[in-house]
Amino acid sequence: MGAARGLVAGAVWSVDVAPGGEVWVGTDRGLWRLRVHSPSLGEVGSEPEGSAPSVQLRSASPVPRSPWPAEIGGRAWLEGGRGAFLGGPEGVRALGQPTAPLVIWWWPPAGVVALLDDGDGGVWAVGERAVHLDRRGQLDALSLPGRATAAALWGQRLWVASADGVWRADPSGQRLELAVALPDVVALQAGPLSLWAISRGLVFQLSGGLSKPYMRTHAALSLAPVDGAVWVGTEDGLERILLGGEDPGRVEDVLGEGDAGVAMLAVAADGQGGCWFAGEDGSVGRVRADGRRGALKLPDPDPPKAQALHPHNEDSVWLLTDEGTWLLRLPVDELRAP
Repeated sequence: MGAARGLVAGAVWSVDVAPGGEVWVGTDRGLWRLRVHSPSLGEVGSEPEGSAPSVQLRSASPVPRSPWPAEIGGRAWLEGGRGAFLGGPEGVRALGQPTAPLVIWWWPPAGVVALLDDGDGGVWAVGERAVHLDRRGQLDALSLPGRATAAALWGQRLWVASADGVWRADPSGQRLELAVALPDVVALQAGPLSLWAISRGLVFQLSGGLSKPYMRTHAALSLAPVDGAVWVGTEDGLERILLGGEDPGRVEDVLGEGDAGVAMLAVAADGQGGCWFAGEDGSVGRVRADGRRGALKLPDPDPPKAQALHPHNEDSVWLLTDEGTWLLRLPVDELRAP
């Protein structure tokens, strides 16, 4: 039936339209499903007209159940144009009207741990394999040395963490080479000047094939490097490593008694020197670089477990959990001084 325009495939063999309006396409690269009338990303935070809010929670709106995946868990998120990609145990789903092809990927890697913008209109999806979709729609796969636990793009190259260490794609992008022999990395983030990782509860700075530990935080669970500091979610709350000054590596207990020693499962830089954080107790909040802060809580008694945070704009953040995907709003004018 000819070339698969808009699909990551070379040729289309068959097409069928389901009663609900979904288009199923059989191609030389597998079975695809297209959502023809998906809403734009700007409609995500609103409830269907005439319906009651599904959660009675001020400043927090769950993603509507249909056609958005309110009950679909995820760990990786990439937003662009008027849509987004959500990665999780089943692979990668394209939502809304993203700049890349509007499809649901069933084949690319299961157990997705990272979705990364390659800076040239393409996307990396890292799971059991590293799969690259370039801006022309060409799909390539890169074999990994083991199950990926985290991934990042830094220095225009792909970096992948596994049980044995941190690997780096060679300049050709066709294979991986061991860059740092740091075992059991559970988080990998690109900072302004270097890569940062968490291994066995410690924060490490990765540079030139070496790993420098920062040993003054509590057991680290998540991290977000910014200029001059690293925000760290720990088993005992939110902390910040200061990289300059008279005592480089000094650690601040950012929230003090305000976080009640709650484990911070996810943190994300807000793009202005501050960070968003998500606690084990269902709290989601923000601390600005100037110290102003605020937080809200997801519904009790069993709030979903945070997997990742991804800022959406000045006032809101995407929260990925094991039970669903949320868009939470915390207006800047509601943040208070410490």
